[in-house]
Amino acid sequence: MLRCEYPQSRLYLVDLEKQLQYAKDFLHTTHELRSIDILSPKDASKIKDIDVVASFGAMCEMTKEYLDYYFRLPFFKSNKFFFHQDRIKKYYGYGYDISIFDYPHNEYDRIFFEVDPLYKFTFNNWMKIYMQPIFTFIGKRK
Repeated sequence: MLRCEYPQSRLYLVDLEKQLQYAKDFLHTTHELRSIDILSPKDASKIKDIDVVASFGAMCEMTKEYLDYYFRLPFFKSNKFFFHQDRIKKYYGYGYDISIFDYPHNEYDRIFFEVDPLYKFTFNNWMKIYMQPIFTFIGKRK
């Protein structure tokens, strides 16, 4: 959608190696999306300037150490907008968890924030299982 609205834009997709291969195969079959740069997390440090960072359910899957590293990357320090959707708290049981307080929201003027009314529960063997709430945040760098 961004490519259609802003044809001169440069788009980057950053993800884990295995997911990137699937994304690359899919995106390169679509003519309009062939110019998306696909980078692994270690290559993301090469990006110096970016307008929008968008993430949907991925940041809460990182370790706290990697999440902090990601927020220190040059492109994240220079982005103009931050748009993400994640769980309010994700507990891993491995000695760490990620919560809404781990994101640098205070570096942005809030444009939009909402706890998502969807995904409150799922069913497993006809049992209702409550899920951790998901929030959506859009902010403009101060």
